[in-house]
Amino acid sequence: MRRELETAVSAATVAEAQEAQAVNEAREADGRVEVAKKTRAYLMKIRRAVQAYYGSIDELESAVDGKANVQLKEVPEAKIVLEKYNLMLSAFGDLHAYDAEVYKKVTAAKEEVKNNAFAQLRFICDMLGISTSEEGHCLTGLWKTFGMAKLQFPDEEVEEAPEAPEAPEAPEEIEDVIPDEPLEEPEEEDDDMDIETPQEPEAKHDAMDIETPQELEAKNDDMDIETPQEPEEEDDDMDIETHGFKG
Repeated sequence: MRRELETAVSAATVAEAQEAQAVNEAREADGRVEVAKKTRAYLMKIRRAVQAYYGSIDELESAVDGKANVQLKEVPEAKIVLEKYNLMLSAFGDLHAYDAEVYKKVTAAKEEVKNNAFAQLRFICDMLGISTSEEGHCLTGLWKTFGMAKLQFPDEEVEEAPEAPEAPEAPEEIEDVIPDEPLEEPEEEDDDMDIETPQEPEAKHDAMDIETPQELEAKNDDMDIETPQEPEEEDDDMDIETHGFKG
């Protein structure tokens, strides 16, 4: 009886674990489905934004068709083109923020926008005889004319100019570092020099004073003994020889 109960409990435990696993798998499946739905929504948003942008260029072309001496800054459709362009770039940015890996899969579409987004606008400018580099009339100049900022792709942000460095507060910092008594070390060096300087010459002079008189006295004694003897002997010989010659 007890064995049958234990078997039943074990079976119930296994069934509960399997059910929990099935629930987790279903939840994970639902999560994957939800992610797929959101990813598709972001992709569709990009598609609609691209279509809206190119549609706005078609409307601009229709607005200026057949007109002479017209400036794009005077045409409302020109500003709409720039607004649609920014909405398109914003859609790419939303996908990049949601899933950067999926964003890599739309690289071809991104390159197409970068290379061809303004090709039709250039054609309109040429058709109207407007130079594409003319300030305030076409392409880059239109952004400034309408007071708008051109968005960039999320992985190609424009580098901002570095901020000017703040003026350093040098005087206060330097005063804190300077020691209170900077002349202590030089004084110690002067004391050492005063002690060493007189010792060496005194020792040398003492040695010279002791040795000099002894040598001089010895030399003088030798000179006194040798000097008178030689001439006296010579004089005696000379006297003897002289007297002998006379006698």
